[in-house]
Amino acid sequence: MEEPLVLLMPFPAQGHIKPMLCLAQLLCHAGIHVTFLNTEHIHLQFTNRHAISAHFPSLRFESIPDGLPENHPRIRQNNPELIVSLTSVTKPLFKQLLVSSLEETTTAGGGSNVINCVIADCVLPFAIDVAQELGIPVIEFRTTSACYLWTTSFCIPKLLEEGQLPFKDNDDLDQPVTGVVGTEGVVPSTGLTGLLQGAT
Repeated sequence: MEEPLVLLMPFPAQGHIKPMLCLAQLLCHAGIHVTFLNTEHIHLQFTNRHAISAHFPSLRFESIPDGLPENHPRIRQNNPELIVSLTSVTKPLFKQLLVSSLEETTTAGGGSNVINCVIADCVLPFAIDVAQELGIPVIEFRTTSACYLWTTSFCIPKLLEEGQLPFKDNDDLDQPVTGVVGTEGVVPSTGLTGLLQGAT
């Protein structure tokens, strides 16, 4: 019987790749074969992939184009060109990769490249959609910290409800925030993300 093969696809940024790589290593420890799919741009910068592969023989690194020119500054906040290019260029190539894997299952005996499951970064909805469309089990992986999820899902709505957000121009940002459980009276308003300051 073939070992299971999981394909992991992170968003091409360090804060997304590192948690996915940790997950890949844990899956390898559990006896699961993993293909870690990066964009070509990230793949070329990922200099320690050979050392990692030597330590985890069931971990294989692959790459896929992101469609941007070599000299494009891919990673900067809210980079719409990267998102558009990933959706228009990478999505069809990703689908082709999965279709090729599915075609191996129809050949006699299958093959070692048959993807049993896709674990995709939650900020790559096209990867989730393609896997679902092809009937491949897919898991959406969130690379954000528990603190971030707690803040954005629970604390910020409460601060909005209490009128502590959005900040007004005349607010004293040194005053402590009172609506974040566990930090009442300790964290100053300036401790919240700059995106919230001056929001309307």
